[in-house]
Amino acid sequence: MKRREIARQRMHSQRLWGIPLETPEEVVRWMAALQAQEYPAAKWSVAQRASGVSDAAMDRAFADGEILRTHILRPT
Repeated sequence: MKRREIARQRMHSQRLWGIPLETPEEVVRWMAALQAQEYPAAKWSVAQRASGVSDAAMDRAFADGEILRTHILRPT
């Protein structure tokens, strides 16, 4: 398989290309888990995979417990 094809498949499977998901919750369900050291980077990572998700919608999803933010493996 060519590198270009591998890259294309990865971008699609990670939902960075193609039809975006609708909500932050759908993104996290699709990905199973995402990793980011800082809260703004975590929100950006989820929001770039969904259509029209605002910063407020991301904060609400975290606050309502629709998305779990944990640091169990890195308690620093």
